[in-house]
Amino acid sequence: MSFTIDTASPVAIYRQIVDQVIYRIAAAELRDGDQLPSIRSLSTDLRINPNTVIKAYRELELLGFAASSHGRGYFVSAGGADPARAEWRRQALESLRRAILDGLAMGITPEVLRTTVDKALAEGGAR
Repeated sequence: MSFTIDTASPVAIYRQIVDQVIYRIAAAELRDGDQLPSIRSLSTDLRINPNTVIKAYRELELLGFAASSHGRGYFVSAGGADPARAEWRRQALESLRRAILDGLAMGITPEVLRTTVDKALAEGGAR
């Protein structure tokens, strides 16, 4: 499995990895239980810091698209395996990311954006 990283992109490298994994789940290229590349091999292949891969995999885990197995690595999880659900999540997260970037470009401070996100999460019943 290969990943493509655009170092000229304004999108963080870890986010590019996350987006590519979610896309592959939505496209049914990755299925429930498939193993993701090891942290070491992916960081070596992409010539990036292993911490960047760890950050991407943890984000995937938080979003429900991956699960870690101690000593075995990261695997696509059932929570993200449904292609329709994965695509919906990907689109929602991309919309949120664009809205945040637009807000920053318009001069809204990160603190105000965080407060706004926290309020929205509270309204939605998230903890």
